[in-house]
Amino acid sequence: MKKLSALLFVAVLGLSVTVTFAAAPEKPKDKGKKFSVAMVPPALVSPYFIEAADAAKKAAAKQSNMEFVVLAPSDETKVDEQIKILEDLIQKKVNLILVSSGNWEAVAPVLKKAITGGIDVAIFNQLSDVPVLEKIGLVSAVGVDEVEGGKVAGEWVAKVLNGKGNVAVLEGVSGDYWTVREGKGIDSALSKHKGIKIVARQPANWERAKGMEVTENILQANKQLDVICAMNDNMALGAAQAVENAGRKKQVKISGYNGNEEALKAIVAGKIDATVNKQPSNVGRTLIEVIAVKVMKGEKKDIKPIMRITPAIITSQNVNEFLKK
Repeated sequence: MKKLSALLFVAVLGLSVTVTFAAAPEKPKDKGKKFSVAMVPPALVSPYFIEAADAAKKAAAKQSNMEFVVLAPSDETKVDEQIKILEDLIQKKVNLILVSSGNWEAVAPVLKKAITGGIDVAIFNQLSDVPVLEKIGLVSAVGVDEVEGGKVAGEWVAKVLNGKGNVAVLEGVSGDYWTVREGKGIDSALSKHKGIKIVARQPANWERAKGMEVTENILQANKQLDVICAMNDNMALGAAQAVENAGRKKQVKISGYNGNEEALKAIVAGKIDATVNKQPSNVGRTLIEVIAVKVMKGEKKDIKPIMRITPAIITSQNVNEFLKK
């Protein structure tokens, strides 16, 4: 995506914003009915999307002239279900669609159809490096650069290992947007340390139960394992249970990714050691308070095309700064 020159800071939400692409021309909304917003995550399996959806729902409830709904496939591999949901929303002529997907190549044509039909579309949990989304007229994109997030996770692993040790990586759904990009970031960080070896790399589909199952197999196959680097908190929590059951908690450190509240509490309890903060609640609130409200008021030109959240590592040393009071 071609970047413009402005870099702004949104003080209320603590987000840095880089302008990268222009939204579609603004169209006046029908004032005779409520403004309809549909949020369509790839599924409601990952705590990240659950927390983001909950925050968006609470923010939307404060808007008396807004109708809000969350619709999601049964799991993140069901892209066909997501496409059907989006097609149905086009038929219903909603005003705004907020969408995140693990397969933009499959979803992009229906998003273009929505925009051509006068429906505004914003994406979340993705930012750039998605060629099929360029120049189709998106209102905005909110989230973390997943490659940078992966680097943050990998750098923490390298630091706790002091540049030497065995690592297992729990991936999400093989080949999807997040798995590929987080993996690229993790590999980039770890490749700088010749003493670090990735001894296992297996998908656990973002699921806690699968994370536990895969970790059990990894532990059996690797008697010397130092760190499990999970690509989301759900899998990290599943891994933590497997490690505890195996009696290897003192030997194996565990990192997650997303910064969900449950993971933060797990850090406090000593069940996992770190997670990368992606601020899912801030994302949910931003989608409504900054994007949906401005579109509803006819202020779409004031929305920044990219709202970039900087990833940060959370450990026992700083977790209390992020826990909800």
